[in-house]
Amino acid sequence: MQLPWWGMLFAFFIAWVVTLPIGVAQATTNQLQPGYGIIAQFKIGYTLSGKPIVNLFFKISGKISTVHALSFLSNLKLGHYMKIPPRCMFTAQHVGTMIAGTVNLSVAW
Repeated sequence: MQLPWWGMLFAFFIAWVVTLPIGVAQATTNQLQPGYGIIAQFKIGYTLSGKPIVNLFFKISGKISTVHALSFLSNLKLGHYMKIPPRCMFTAQHVGTMIAGTVNLSVAW
C-alpha cells in the first residue's frame, strides 16, 4: 500500500480526535456527519507528497474508523432506548467487528 506504519497510526489518531466533535454535531442536529476527508488529504499529502494511492488509503482508513465509531455510538444509544444492557451491546458489537475483520482479512489474502 506504500503507507508507512506511522501513517496508519496517524490516520487512527486523527479519527480519534474528530470523532467527538462530529458525534456531538450529529447528535445535536440529527444530520449526517460532516466529512473531514479534505483536511486528512491535506495533512498526508503534505507529509508524503507525490503518492496518490497513499493519500486515498490514508483518507479511507481515517474516514472508515470515524464512521464505525459513530455507528457504534448510535447503536449504543438505540440499545439504551430499548433497555438492552450496555455490556451486551458492546460485546455484540465487538464480536461482530472481530468476525468482519477476520473475514475481510482472509478474503484479502
